[in-house]
Amino acid sequence: MQERTIQLHCTLQFCRISDFVWNDLNGDGVQDTGEPGMSGITIYLDLNANEILDAGEPFSATDETGQYAIVAPSAVNYMIRVDTPTIPAGFFLTTSNLPLNVTPAAGEDYKNADFGYQQQKFPWWSLWPAVMQAVQENNEQ
Repeated sequence: MQERTIQLHCTLQFCRISDFVWNDLNGDGVQDTGEPGMSGITIYLDLNANEILDAGEPFSATDETGQYAIVAPSAVNYMIRVDTPTIPAGFFLTTSNLPLNVTPAAGEDYKNADFGYQQQKFPWWSLWPAVMQAVQENNEQ
């Protein structure tokens, strides 16, 4: 058997996926002037589509302004997700883009992967049963 040497020259090109996670104060799903970023939120590329941030999956945490950036090989279809445990309690998604599927081109800086969250207002009506019970107990005395 004759041995042959083959040389392969490959260039792996990368892309950058970046944007902003913000506190959507008015809940309209649109980033408005004055709506602050949310820090400490983890954004990741869900390579196996299991909705869990697994070891080896590219990720980034938002900085104090809500910005994040992930560098990954380009020309691959990625499912971008927010790691739910890193969202503060009481906040819910206002944008309809989760998960977000993108296929960035080589060298692209994909900047359209933002996520808005609004803090849920405390529903006053949830107190109603306790109020009615207190009134009833008071009337019985």
